Amino acid sequence: MFEKTPINSRTDVAFIIGDLSAGGSQRVLQRISGELAERGHGITVITLSDGSNDFFALDQRIQRIALGLQKPSRNKLSGVLGNLNIAWRLRRELTRLSPVSVCSFIGVTNILAIVASALMPFRLVVCERNNPDKQTLGFPWQMLRWATYRWATLVTANSMEALNALSRYVPRQRLFLLRNPLPVGKPATMGRSQIVLAVGRLSAQKGFDVLLDAWSGVHAPGWQLHIVGSGPELHSLLAQAETLGIAERIRILQPIADVVTLYQSSSILAAPSRFEGTPNVVLEASLSALPAVVSEGCGDALEIIQDRVSGLVVPVDNSDALRVALQQLIDQPAQRQQYGERARSRVAAMHDDYLDAWLQTLQLPTS
Repeated sequence: MFEKTPINSRTDVAFIIGDLSAGGSQRVLQRISGELAERGHGITVITLSDGSNDFFALDQRIQRIALGLQKPSRNKLSGVLGNLNIAWRLRRELTRLSPVSVCSFIGVTNILAIVASALMPFRLVVCERNNPDKQTLGFPWQMLRWATYRWATLVTANSMEALNALSRYVPRQRLFLLRNPLPVGKPATMGRSQIVLAVGRLSAQKGFDVLLDAWSGVHAPGWQLHIVGSGPELHSLLAQAETLGIAERIRILQPIADVVTLYQSSSILAAPSRFEGTPNVVLEASLSALPAVVSEGCGDALEIIQDRVSGLVVPVDNSDALRVALQQLIDQPAQRQQYGERARSRVAAMHDDYLDAWLQTLQLPTS
């Protein structure tokens, strides 16, 4: 286990997450923990990983504890013992830190945090950043989520759809809508290139296979499709591009921390997800006035991207509709600009008070 020397030894909030790899929940944690540290709160981030796969860097004022306990199980017994050890180690660290609040992220880690926190005096906030109806944890974790979440002080989600799903096993009074934090400040607008941008983990959830099918039918000389992400679908997506004959018209790029520069320099965002909570990608792209084509599976992002008002919305798994929408925006630059500006206005208005909501949830002073 490695540990950064804390600048502030007091811990007001202890955040718990599996790792700091390139994911949406990790980005949320990095952003909110940094803003809280900026306001002078004592923040500790505990990861189950050893830190070797970190993608996001934390504010230097934050204490980092990396337990190094994410290891593959040899069999079911070793898996059970390993998870009990994680819960015990978490409990030991939380006892030592004695925080005001604990905030955990992502299904399995949430369950372990609840077990580790049993009968302890602090406030425990669980964060779901996806729809639990559509992202199963598998056996036995799905059953354990149902059994344990009701013992958290508060269970939060970033979409109403996810909250409605959670209400079947968590009392409504313990549920809270907690929006994703947005970047502080916006860089100067850069020149936009002829790029359709897609950002996210290369997994079936994100629907990039549908995007490739759609892109193969788009007529756009000089335009490129850039997909930024890593994950298990990389090789199948590359093979699909070869089969469709569009390998020269696409690039699949590794994730970068400063993704805002990509939003500023691209012309269209494509978000064809099969399901989401509220995707960071759409929020951040909208803040950069990047016009978007999104699927109906993009959760509460549809509050920002309203069809033919502030963007284009297409059915899930419908490559033909996605192709038509992309072609429309490519062919109509004035419409792109109009949609981008409207989306930026909507997301700014919706998220002006997000920090106060986090402070209230974590029982920290708002002024």
